[in-house]
Amino acid sequence: MKKALVLFLVLSFIVSGCASYGSYKPVTDPKTDASPQTLEVDLKECKEIAAQAAETVEEAGKGSVVGGAIGAFFGGLLGIITGNPWRGASTGAVIGGGVGGVQGGMSAEEKYKRVYRNCMRNRGHSVLD
Repeated sequence: MKKALVLFLVLSFIVSGCASYGSYKPVTDPKTDASPQTLEVDLKECKEIAAQAAETVEEAGKGSVVGGAIGAFFGGLLGIITGNPWRGASTGAVIGGGVGGVQGGMSAEEKYKRVYRNCMRNRGHSVLD
């Protein structure tokens, strides 16, 4: 059980680290941009706004916890059927935590990109992606 818990925690931190959006930058069309003179300032400010909105690590952590709890429950049920509920629960927690963390991180990643693009569009930039 202790090994499964340690593996779950390590997997959660790895998943949280993978869910990072730091390198994303919206693609703009300079020929149709209504405010090209403010592009660099707006990119910086909108990036900060999007980061506040997304909180990727927090979302991945929440997903890991919820996924781990659901996985432990269903793993425990499967373990009861096979005769080893503790092993089933711990395996289910690790798998569920990993899946939940990835989903939480991906959800935050999409939110980050959406807020970033909307912020840039609202400031008069022609965003293509």
